[in-house]
Amino acid sequence: MPLAGGDSLELPSVQAGSKVLEQSILVDTNGTVLEQRDPGDPGQGELPRVVQQSDAAFGGTPTVTCDTPWRCLPTYVTTAEDSGGLVVRRSSRFTYDGTTKDLTLVEGYLDGNAVLFRSHESSTASYSSGPPTMAVVGWKTLGDFQYSPNGVVVLAVGPGTAGTPSRACTRFALDPVYGQFPRSPPASGTGATRPRSSRPSWPSTEASACP
Repeated sequence: MPLAGGDSLELPSVQAGSKVLEQSILVDTNGTVLEQRDPGDPGQGELPRVVQQSDAAFGGTPTVTCDTPWRCLPTYVTTAEDSGGLVVRRSSRFTYDGTTKDLTLVEGYLDGNAVLFRSHESSTASYSSGPPTMAVVGWKTLGDFQYSPNGVVVLAVGPGTAGTPSRACTRFALDPVYGQFPRSPPASGTGATRPRSSRPSWPSTEASACP
């Protein structure tokens, strides 16, 4: 459909017929979603998928325990595909503060070793060797968080370990009155003391080092 002085208007594509989409959800007596199952579309090569959250690792009947204030926080969240049997494709683990239940650590599980191959376009030139540990099977830190007494994030550390030189890090200095708002631009990078260029609406020169 041509428009005066403009490009033609393309109508959305229309699919003939209809398709039924199914999804089953397992909910406990507290109203917490424990499991979602999606059969996928076999015609498109999709496999049935299960997403489960639980106090325990994948494999048993999922359960999520709630504390007195009704905080129902899963320890494990797992995605698996059914290819003649459930195969775990992604697994995350969460750690919470014992008192406040703030999320303090996020981990992902690496289920296979990986080797990093490096080379140089010139066969006679030198290049750095691979990292000593490379990628080995096990739980890997994806995020590490610290909070103020009011429950506001004051330190966010990215993937890696304490020995990772390029590990991302952001620390926030909160306002002294309410302790709810970042007072200074976040400092970033390991040991960084220089704030980022983005600034809050009120002026400040304070910046804290990471970590």
